[in-house]
Amino acid sequence: MVDAAVKARAAAGTVGHRARPVRRALLALSVLAGCAALAVGGLWLGFRLSTPGIYGSALGTASFQLEASARGGVEVFIPLADWGLRAHAFSAPLKLHVEARVLNRQALIAAAQGDRGVLRSTAKALTADGRRAIDRTARFLLLGVLIAALVGWALLRIYHCRNRRLLVAVPLGTLLVASMVGGTVLWRVSATWNSDALNHPTYYARGAELIQLLGAAEHANRIKDSYAGKVQGALSGFASLLANPTAGAVDGDRRALLASLSYYAQGQAVFFPGDFGNTGDASEVKALVPSIARLGNQVIAVSGDHDSHAMMLALARHGVIVLTSRGRLRANGRFGTQEVLVGGLRVAGFDDPMEYHGANPDDPNRIFSIGQLPNVEAAMARAQRRLLTWFQALPERPDVLLIHQNGLAQYLSRVLYDGGYSVPLTILTGHDHIQHVNHDGPIDVVDAGTVGASGLYGIGADYVGLADLHWAARQPVLGAADLIQIEPVSGVAQAERAVLSTDCATTGTDCTSGVDYLDPREGPKTGRLEGAQPISPLNPVAGASIP
Repeated sequence: MVDAAVKARAAAGTVGHRARPVRRALLALSVLAGCAALAVGGLWLGFRLSTPGIYGSALGTASFQLEASARGGVEVFIPLADWGLRAHAFSAPLKLHVEARVLNRQALIAAAQGDRGVLRSTAKALTADGRRAIDRTARFLLLGVLIAALVGWALLRIYHCRNRRLLVAVPLGTLLVASMVGGTVLWRVSATWNSDALNHPTYYARGAELIQLLGAAEHANRIKDSYAGKVQGALSGFASLLANPTAGAVDGDRRALLASLSYYAQGQAVFFPGDFGNTGDASEVKALVPSIARLGNQVIAVSGDHDSHAMMLALARHGVIVLTSRGRLRANGRFGTQEVLVGGLRVAGFDDPMEYHGANPDDPNRIFSIGQLPNVEAAMARAQRRLLTWFQALPERPDVLLIHQNGLAQYLSRVLYDGGYSVPLTILTGHDHIQHVNHDGPIDVVDAGTVGASGLYGIGADYVGLADLHWAARQPVLGAADLIQIEPVSGVAQAERAVLSTDCATTGTDCTSGVDYLDPREGPKTGRLEGAQPISPLNPVAGASIP
């Protein structure tokens, strides 16, 4: 009996001895997780407690504040003008927000005119101010982390913890984890810093101001090209915008809008690459066609997969230039010439393979996308062959093509580029709802995003994308595309200029491929504009539809 009791006690001691390392490991993991949670909470608290620092330069005074952000970069906001610009100068979850407070107009004019002394002084001051802002925020972050560490210690005491090692480990662990996180973020800022981004910012404003900003930005870009320093160049352009925001009229080039709202389309040709509504039924024809036909001084269109032949015929009868693979669609349903002249540019268009020709556009069995067909690869191959055969049979080489489906547009661009196509060509497309500009040598593919893909259901809520296109005056070379995003109810908008190399199109040099895009996840983030309610997939507005 006694022997049995001794053996049982010994066995229990052995089990307890084996369980101790597991308990210690679990305790260590719990402490580490708790320290990490306290560190993140402390950093968040530090950002919430931080206040902007007010610093001065030759151009005036401004507030600088480092903020947590999903997408890193630099943002400059002008509260009196209700506009601003942002540049993704680094990839880290931080944003340096700069807000002008007092501006020295004489210094602005001098900087806009190229005063090197003012530019150098301002660049030096801004560099120092940015570092001061980071140091200031670091102090607030340290305060937040210290508060978090104190909270962790206090919680242990509240629950009557008497383990001295634990009482020391939690505060120190919180400080250590916070230091590692903060150090990693700051290293990321330094490692990914890109000063080129400062020369290609994204502008945002309300609709009316945005047009002035884009023109003034063009003027500013031309001025700053003579400056060697990237920061000085960005400063000179910024000073030009502030000193004379209306000085940026672009003279001597041909312009058009790829899709449009009436305000932006005044006096311009409007290219609309399909998807005017949801199904193209009679109600959409009645509601949309008259307004579409009044956009700009000319409207040039092709069908999309959400359009019906009835919709396209109604557009033709209202004066819209409807282009198809069989030629221009006439009001009587017949077809005219394959190509038309628009502002001196030779334009052709390819009707979408999924355009609906039946009697009931609302047919529940209707197939909208090639991806819905039984054999997708074969259907896409047929569409590609038809597109290439049509293009090769055109009587003259066009300057501009309208092709609704971005996949077909990209296919044609690649095939032509690989085949040595050597003359300028602009392909205007849509369908994928993402704004981008591809450039394959002399061939540019522009997608303005979306305007009407949700039809009547999206009026007043859909997020709108436009592209303001700039061709050279004497050659059919696309020099720039302003990608514009608009929240149509409030008019809040942002834009980014994609500048295209003309060397390849004109001389056959610098023929590289690439892509520029205005990130559709971002939307016109102009929350600092008073009364604005910007739409963004990351912060959606109730009832809004985001592509």
